[in-house]
Amino acid sequence: MDGRQEGYSLESRNRRPRAVTPAPPSPVKDGRFQFGTFNTPFTFVNMLDGPGIFPVPVPAWFKRLRLKEWEAFQVGNRGVFVLGAVYNIRWKRLLVLVIHDIPSGTGTQYLLECAPFRMRLGNGMKESVSQCRSGGARLRIENRLAENRIHVEGIIPATGGRPPVTLSVRFRHVTEPIVICQPFADNRALYSHKALMPAEGHLIAGDRRILFREEDTFAIIDDHKGFYPYRMTYDWVTGAVRSPEKGLLGFNLTRNQVRRPEAYNENCLWLDGKMIPLPPVRFNRTREGGQEVWTVRDDGGSVHVDFHPRWEIAEKRNFLVARIDYRAPFGRFSGWIRSGGGGKVSVDACFGMGERKRFRL
Repeated sequence: MDGRQEGYSLESRNRRPRAVTPAPPSPVKDGRFQFGTFNTPFTFVNMLDGPGIFPVPVPAWFKRLRLKEWEAFQVGNRGVFVLGAVYNIRWKRLLVLVIHDIPSGTGTQYLLECAPFRMRLGNGMKESVSQCRSGGARLRIENRLAENRIHVEGIIPATGGRPPVTLSVRFRHVTEPIVICQPFADNRALYSHKALMPAEGHLIAGDRRILFREEDTFAIIDDHKGFYPYRMTYDWVTGAVRSPEKGLLGFNLTRNQVRRPEAYNENCLWLDGKMIPLPPVRFNRTREGGQEVWTVRDDGGSVHVDFHPRWEIAEKRNFLVARIDYRAPFGRFSGWIRSGGGGKVSVDACFGMGERKRFRL
């Protein structure tokens, strides 16, 4: 077995769980970020109202160039797992849709660039729309949390030998989210709103029609904005299952560059409609029997999760001032996570994805 460890000092076994409170109206107040972990949405996400991110004053448009933002979702059942996103890293704007067939371990990726005037990202989840149009393709995410609902619609024409796609899925935002405002530095922050939800709808890909029924379908939303460092390092896995045996179960585990990860991280378990915060974790990547395995652990014995990739999308580019090294595998999970009461919750039935990002942007 060979492996590579990428970690940092984790919280001790005796450290108390971090505080979780209702969110203030916005992540920035009086020009300062309000750091914390929350279980309700912000009314308005005003990241550009935060403190200056450079030693000298700069125009607002230049500050906006450093803000990376996207709204993404995953939808899955026993047969298919779908990733979609409206993605803006300023120098590139993308409509992303990936359809992974779980039994065969194969997938189809649609990656379409969008002009600036054809992309829109909302400022929070309460009442907003994120959407992108590229040629005849479009993806729209309508957030209506006042009504506990999110509606995703997408149409992509046949392209490059890939079939046309129509997607319409409704999420019920009835479980407790994890909402964070976390520091890269006093003047650089990360905002995210993630939630696991029941969902229903349909996907048509060519002559294949897939029905998403609420009793066996899960969805995860990820609204995300951050003033990331120029050199960006990010490891992440998320998995879920929806079944009569497990109910609605899922988790989110991340290692990134936020300060004081014992106090500020995005890690959580969703169980019985509740969000249970988890400690910081480390990621290792090893090979067992010729197959790659991602191991995710904490120091206190709360997280013991293995991710088994089966298929992935990837991109690697190297420019003069920018570099992209990106992997996003899809696969199954094994292991367990301790719930708030201390019992072990098996994640063996969960399916999901991971990301490994090494950017210089």
